[in-house]
Amino acid sequence: MMSRNLIGMELKSLRVSFLVGTLVLLIYQFVLGAMADSFAGNAGMMEVLQGKSAILESFGINTVMMSSYEGWVGAQPHMLFALLLSAFSAIWAGTCISRERDKGTAEYLFSLPYSRREIFFSKAAAHLLLVTIIALLTFLVNWAAGELFSSVSNVKILLLLVLAGYCIALAFLGIGYILTFWVTSERAATSTGIGLVLMMFFMGLLSTAPGNAARLADLSLFRLFVPSDIVMDVTLTAAGVLITVGLYAVGLAAAALGLERQDL
Repeated sequence: MMSRNLIGMELKSLRVSFLVGTLVLLIYQFVLGAMADSFAGNAGMMEVLQGKSAILESFGINTVMMSSYEGWVGAQPHMLFALLLSAFSAIWAGTCISRERDKGTAEYLFSLPYSRREIFFSKAAAHLLLVTIIALLTFLVNWAAGELFSSVSNVKILLLLVLAGYCIALAFLGIGYILTFWVTSERAATSTGIGLVLMMFFMGLLSTAPGNAARLADLSLFRLFVPSDIVMDVTLTAAGVLITVGLYAVGLAAAALGLERQDL
């Protein structure tokens, strides 16, 4: 179902965005991790944050969790990691076909001695590999920053936070694959992918809003794994895992089936 040559071609086409995006993400993760004790060990800062508890709750953060390094990661670096990885995923998946059209390589690609399904699943394998590498590197950087500048008391929490972001990214991969049949240009696919990620993120911020507005937060993928719950309970919700992995699987199946029937 997959070809190493095709996987290599997709990795090569995404190498610039992957390298630049990953470097920026890891630098921010390390810098934010290094700042943990300046906040967690600052009584004045914690008092200020207590006064902003309502705002923090909309981000899935409470001030109690920020007394530890793991809690700080859940409150700050994790949010950036989940948002950026989701954006990468939506863009890579959504442009996997339109990018070939825009570059004029679609005719060459689909004339190769591979089935359309083999081409698609090879692309999907490359995307999954890149997302996995970013998640693994993020975990290692968070852990390293904690050991160097603070104190890591529970590595499992750091791993679960990364897995939560990873699951959300999988869901956006699935959504991106479905988008391939609705957008015909790389620019449109990129804009749509980023727009969906940001919309989901800001919908999640409505969780503490009064009235019916709070119900919109339930539709956000980012609310499936609340950082404070992960830090306090040291677990991921089974429903969150099932929904995100399910969206990924549905997206894969729908795209593979649709690509075989689409007039390219």
